Amino acid sequence: MSTRQKVRNWSVYNKSLIKRGGIIFNFNQNYLSHLYYTAKQVRGGAKQYSEQMYEYLLTIKVLFRLPWRGTIGFAEGLLKKAFPNDVIRLPDFAHASRSCGRLDLKIRQMLPLVNAEGMELAFDSTGISVYTTSGYHQRKHGKNSLYRKKEQWKKIHVAMDLNSMQVISAHYSDSNVNDCEAVSIMSQCVNGKVASVRADGAYDTEVFRKIITDWGGVAIIPPASTSKSQDELQKKPKYKKYYLEERDKAIKMIRESGSFKEGLKQWKVQSGYHKRSLIEAFMFRLKRTFGFYLHNKTTEGRINEIITKMNILNLMASFGRAEYST
Repeated sequence: MSTRQKVRNWSVYNKSLIKRGGIIFNFNQNYLSHLYYTAKQVRGGAKQYSEQMYEYLLTIKVLFRLPWRGTIGFAEGLLKKAFPNDVIRLPDFAHASRSCGRLDLKIRQMLPLVNAEGMELAFDSTGISVYTTSGYHQRKHGKNSLYRKKEQWKKIHVAMDLNSMQVISAHYSDSNVNDCEAVSIMSQCVNGKVASVRADGAYDTEVFRKIITDWGGVAIIPPASTSKSQDELQKKPKYKKYYLEERDKAIKMIRESGSFKEGLKQWKVQSGYHKRSLIEAFMFRLKRTFGFYLHNKTTEGRINEIITKMNILNLMASFGRAEYST
């Protein structure tokens, strides 16, 4: 039975929660000038707005779940209040929608590395709908649904540092892509020292374990009940693979307990696997904050929408987090 924990930094944590509500209202005197394009014009039409303008509009849209027309109106009213003596110009909703899909956004970490020994990474994925049809509507009209035969949901793959609660990498894919297939793409965004990596059994592959070992980290991934160590294989390899040694030790320790189920429980406690629950809580927070579906209808627009959401959550986490005591 799990031990009940209590938050021991309520004062600091409350202030951080309050700051999360004002992330788009923190302007400085030079902010407005950064929203307009001031560099040299090139052929193909005069640019009026900078990429920061479109990212700002996209941030408002995903945070408040507004349509594009409402987003432009909200942003215009907000900027007029913040800069009453300046002329405010904003793109129209159609232009903003197209331009936000063409942005080259990157995930930004708002906090430095917390653990000197390296990052404690966790990998996980979640499904998310691409249509706004409610469950009731699907049950009642599902047979005649226009999108019944089309893919109605996608996957978001996330890699997060469990110490700083900062998203390091994210990947958008079709629903039939296995979790382990996205690892090769996501691992390219991992820079810095890695102490350990936690993931569920879907990531128990040779490719991923080799990546983790090359990072210098420890793979904390539970093996399946049918898993075999290199010594247990019917056709033993001539040379043992170095990146599977941690897996062999885990399987041996689990088997020593007699029951695989009980042995797996003990291994999870001893290895610190349960810290992976933090990324599951992050997935819950992602959907509670932004909803259970994607607003954009193009692949490029959805990718930028996801990156914007990750940057907002990284910023919120940088304000402070709850600290627990048993």
